[in-house]
Amino acid sequence: MNDSVFNIVVSNKCNANCPCCISKQTPEVCKDYSNFNYSKLSKAIKYAVRAGVQTCKLTGKNGDPLCEKSVLGNAARLVRNEFPIIELQTNGISLSNTKWLYDIGVTLVAISCVHYTISENSKLYEARYPHLLDKIDQIHSSDLSVRLSCTLIKGYIDSAEKIDEFLAYFEDKGIEQFSFIPVGWNDNDSKQAQWSEEHQVTVNVWDNIRTEGTLLWETSYGGSVYDYKDKNVYIADCLSNPVKGIRSLIYYPDGHLRYSWTKPGAIIF
Repeated sequence: MNDSVFNIVVSNKCNANCPCCISKQTPEVCKDYSNFNYSKLSKAIKYAVRAGVQTCKLTGKNGDPLCEKSVLGNAARLVRNEFPIIELQTNGISLSNTKWLYDIGVTLVAISCVHYTISENSKLYEARYPHLLDKIDQIHSSDLSVRLSCTLIKGYIDSAEKIDEFLAYFEDKGIEQFSFIPVGWNDNDSKQAQWSEEHQVTVNVWDNIRTEGTLLWETSYGGSVYDYKDKNVYIADCLSNPVKGIRSLIYYPDGHLRYSWTKPGAIIF
């Protein structure tokens, strides 16, 4: 199975202000977000398809793709017939018309969170966070799948027991996938890196998943998928790199295709 992902960076605008934002800890390599280059996107799509990539992810850099709905829709329509899996990565704050997402070709909505309660998520995102149970029902009503992407942070979901609490809270919602990834940080002097380093979780946070779950798949970059409590659960370190091959193809609005979020020299065209 090819575990590479074709990422389309839709926006650098955001409706939240997360103190741990990993995007703000990585270099800015895009020169222009104001004029999305659709012509070169078509070339990048062809490159990714010929490389055997199965998943396209609509995402943001320092931002949420739903903050640029016009670009999101145009990009999704270009890829909808090229990839079997088209994933929208969002914090869910601006998620409203999910039927529209189905119509433009999205197959899965991945919602980032740090907790299962509105209050804890709102505190971290510094924005009015939606009620996840309502959003999950809305997404499913549009025949879309759901992944809850929980960032593990000290003081929020930060232990094996709290991961179990998180999963139990959504027990009857039919969520297709969960991911639990510790807050990431780069060794720089940004305030986000400092905050993230101070809020790291302990290494035993995945103990229950590893000991009680059934390993289904290991990726080339260290991520693992388990059947845990009859749920699809993915665990990985933040910003991990593949042992060989390319984990991410990243298309930026200025027309450049790259293969690293952190290394400015990793450019294909």
